[in-house]
Amino acid sequence: MNILDWKKRLWLRSDETTQLVHLTRPRNKHGASYWLWKILTDKKLKAFDSIGICPGHKCVCFQEVPIACIAEVLLAETLIDPGSKRYSGYGIRIPKRTIFELGGRQVVYSLNKKDVDNPWRYSHETFRTKNNVIDWSHEREWRIPNDVDFNYTDIDVILPSVEARMNFIKKALSENRLDILTDVRSIIILEELFN
Repeated sequence: MNILDWKKRLWLRSDETTQLVHLTRPRNKHGASYWLWKILTDKKLKAFDSIGICPGHKCVCFQEVPIACIAEVLLAETLIDPGSKRYSGYGIRIPKRTIFELGGRQVVYSLNKKDVDNPWRYSHETFRTKNNVIDWSHEREWRIPNDVDFNYTDIDVILPSVEARMNFIKKALSENRLDILTDVRSIIILEELFN
């Protein structure tokens, strides 16, 4: 299938996308917007140890979720665990094909690490217990076992609100980083998707 037909097929389906999303979260006394700005000024997603990744295997994690569904993921996290800081509305979106070509792959959900060809692709899942479920499959997670360098022209910036966009623009202007504002493919405001 040629790439245009592939994109057309995915465009016609609300549950699929040609893009992967990487969301930031608060950590080390800094907010999610700080980490997004660091990613953008470094032009790099740094690989870190994370939940579900085998010890000693650092990765960058993505979700293969259409952008409109990211707002639903954030809402679900808030409703299920109001104190959760796993996700924020700050992040970037990058073509799936780019991450695949760099070595990124879909996570394999399994009970046994031996089922997975590369340990960094493994995520433990179980539906066996009576009262608890470990299920991350809603994320449609992708991982890449190294840092990801990017060009602004390859990414979309994701922000949670109009207020966050205004703060983002002010920061770019105050730090003389017009290149971030002008060179990214787009700036997506999640709250605007539902207004």
